[in-house]
Amino acid sequence: MRDTPKQKDAIHPDSSTFDAIIVWKESPKEKAGGMAYEVILAPASSDTAPLRPGSPPKERPLSQEDIEKKLKEAEERRQAEVAAKLAKVAKDKERAQEAVKRVEELNESFSKTSEKRLSAKFEAADERKDAQIKELQERLKEHEKRRESVRTKKLNQSLSEENVSENAASS
Repeated sequence: MRDTPKQKDAIHPDSSTFDAIIVWKESPKEKAGGMAYEVILAPASSDTAPLRPGSPPKERPLSQEDIEKKLKEAEERRQAEVAAKLAKVAKDKERAQEAVKRVEELNESFSKTSEKRLSAKFEAADERKDAQIKELQERLKEHEKRRESVRTKKLNQSLSEENVSENAASS
């Protein structure tokens, strides 16, 4: 059966376009191998974006003043960019100098503390050495006193033995 224009108009008398919306349904009464869905016809929406972009705007011819103005603006942008780069370089250089200064201060403080520790260590070593020398000298003096006392005892003993032997010989 052929569709005639009359039949189309009878189905859709206003002959406007429609968007089809398909809604899938899951019904508990599904038969084996079947699936239910509804087709809802809604009028076509005009909110959709155009399929192709519009043509670019037509350019108007540039005058000498426009060209000079654009060149001047470009030069100002370049100068601003150069100034920003120079400012960044100066800031980085300043930060680097501050870092070097901090490192030098840290090294200086470390060397001072190290020097103080070393000098304290050397002074302690000198004090220990002096104490050891004094202790050794005292022990040597005591030893000398003991030797002297032993010598005098031995001398006294030998003298007393001679006296005893002389007394024994004279008697």
